[in-house]
Amino acid sequence: TLFAPDNAAFQAVIDATPGVTSLTELVNALGTDGLANVLLYHVTSGIVLAEDLPTLSSNTVTTLASDGMGGNFTFDLDLGANETRILDNNTDTDPAVIVATDVVGNNGAIHFINAVILPEYSPFAAY
Repeated sequence: TLFAPDNAAFQAVIDATPGVTSLTELVNALGTDGLANVLLYHVTSGIVLAEDLPTLSSNTVTTLASDGMGGNFTFDLDLGANETRILDNNTDTDPAVIVATDVVGNNGAIHFINAVILPEYSPFAAY
């Protein structure tokens, strides 16, 4: 399952990153390992549909991004009446909101979100 940031989400990171004016420059600034970890932070194992979100045992989603300590990063879901927010434990950023759900493909589902979610210690955590 992929929690995919929309174009405006990436543009917000570009606009907030000093010396970066394009997606190419952002990718170069992150480097291969940094880019891979940011991308994996948006991916979970298996197919998780919107109807499954309220039934998760802890509202915690485990991502495929390594935490560097033998585990994986997680983020929490705030299942509000009108919206579902992703709480990425980063106090410097606003929670991402799931804006479209259940785009199902052959190998998973995509949920679109309005922000790039980042691990707390990310070099871009302030953006």
